Amino acid sequence: MKARQNAGLDSPEAVRGEQERKREEHAETMAQAHTANSELNNLEAAQSAYDKDEQQASAAYARTVHQLTEARQASEQAAEGLGAAEGYLKGLLLRVHADGHCPRCDLALPQREEGHCAVCDQIVATTAKTDWPGLLSEAREGVEAAKRARAKCRLAVEEAEKRSHAAWAALEEAKKHAATHREKTAPVRALVRALEKRAEALSGELIQLAKRLEELAVIVRLEKDLLECHRAMKAAERERDAARAERQERRTDITAQWARHVLARLKAILPDTREISIDPHDYSIMVDGKAFDEISVAGGPKTALNVAVLLSLQDLARTRPGILIPSMMIIDAPLTGFSSEGLDHDTSRRMMDQILGAAESTSADGLTSQVITAVNYRLPSQRSSDLQEIALSTTNRFIEHAPARSS
Repeated sequence: MKARQNAGLDSPEAVRGEQERKREEHAETMAQAHTANSELNNLEAAQSAYDKDEQQASAAYARTVHQLTEARQASEQAAEGLGAAEGYLKGLLLRVHADGHCPRCDLALPQREEGHCAVCDQIVATTAKTDWPGLLSEAREGVEAAKRARAKCRLAVEEAEKRSHAAWAALEEAKKHAATHREKTAPVRALVRALEKRAEALSGELIQLAKRLEELAVIVRLEKDLLECHRAMKAAERERDAARAERQERRTDITAQWARHVLARLKAILPDTREISIDPHDYSIMVDGKAFDEISVAGGPKTALNVAVLLSLQDLARTRPGILIPSMMIIDAPLTGFSSEGLDHDTSRRMMDQILGAAESTSADGLTSQVITAVNYRLPSQRSSDLQEIALSTTNRFIEHAPARSS
């Protein structure tokens, strides 16, 4: 959660809200695209019809152009045929002068004798008789037929030109309709493409949001686990606090009991002692309202208090089986700092009685400890067979000479 906050990530609720908005926008975009696509299909169908009309008009115009070309070629051929027919007729007329006119000046020719040229009046060589009137008649009929053919071709050309102009006008009209409809279709096509592109982009965003939700699902599960962990932690804290309270109560009870044992042992050594308290937290000892370090600089009372504390731990272990205190004590020179006369002598004697009494088996509970101590003078008379004294000398620092203990 901290990493998500530091990274500025949105919460799952925000991502779900964004996903819902994107889904609605995607659905709306798809609906708009569907509507626009339907309109585009209708427009494209109409455009196909217009394009088809334009193609048909173009084909019809091409056919009329072809027909006009053929009509013009036929008209030219008819004109050529007419020219040939007229030339043929003129040639015949030049030869026979059947029309009675000069072929150069077209003036009427005078009457000539038979067998003479109508132009130069010379005798014409005798040739096989030719039916000049018949030839002239056929030539004139040919000229007339050529004129009619040429007139017919001109009429065909005029008709072809009219059809070509009409086909051209129809083609231009079809092009105009197709172009106008194409301009109307283009924005709708662009809108459909834009909506499809937007829908595709939204689909990609929805896919990314779905992946983000899958990743955030891990965080959601972790948040649920975190809540459970918080509950478990609270329960553990309550158990811990209860255990601490119980331990503190037990520690307070034990230290109070220990303080009573210390007071009993210390009163046996120093009868004027009135009060002992032990802090249950750091186990610091107060004697008659004074801290341990304030009792004396060295020796005497401090040694007595140390011995009393050690002996009281043994007493506490006897009454509290759960407290594990070794049943052996080694006290080196407990009488150091005490004088052998007066009050110090009495105090040291009482302290030694306490130390030796801890090693006797005649205690009320039947338990005893092993105590090893070293002093600089002989102990009082032994009070039981459980006590054994080993004397050392300044010349022999070892205890191989100590007498064997009887079994």
